[in-house]
Order: sequence, then C-alpha cells, then structure tokens
Amino acid sequence: MTAQDLKKLDLILVQHSKWESEVPLLYKQINTYKDLCKSYEVSDSLNNESKKLYKEEINTQNETIKKLHKTNKVYKGVSIGTSILAIICLILL
Repeated sequence: MTAQDLKKLDLILVQHSKWESEVPLLYKQINTYKDLCKSYEVSDSLNNESKKLYKEEINTQNETIKKLHKTNKVYKGVSIGTSILAIICLILL
C-alpha cells in the first residue's frame, strides 16, 4: 500500500466514524419529528371538536334568539292592543 492509499483509507475511516455518530442522532431526530406530528394531529382533532361544539352552541343560541324575537313581537302586539283599548276606554268615559 502506498502513502496515498493510506491517506484515502484514513479519510474513509474518519468519514465512517463521523457517520456512525451522526446516524443515531438522525434517527432520534426523525422519531422526535414523528412524535411532534402525532401531537399536532391530536391537538388539531381537539380543535376541530371544539369548533364543532361552538358551532352547535351558536346554532342553539340563534334558535333561542329567534324564539325570543317572536315572543317579543307578540308582547309588542299585546301591549299596543292594550294601549289602544285603554285609550278607547278613556275616550268613552
């Protein structure tokens, strides 16, 4: 073996030892990213569930508001009718 071949072999061994130390770190990083993705999926599904509940609550409240508007119209009609009757009674007296 020549000196040049030894240098190439040394470079290969150095590169190999470098990769030996980097590869486990890369696997660890990949696993961390996978865990992060799972975490995001869980939080996203929770957020979607919350949105669904809020939409249902808004719909329920909108229905309640519509019913109250109808009731309010009835009370307005009754109060106007009562006022007219009171005025007629006062005029007739």
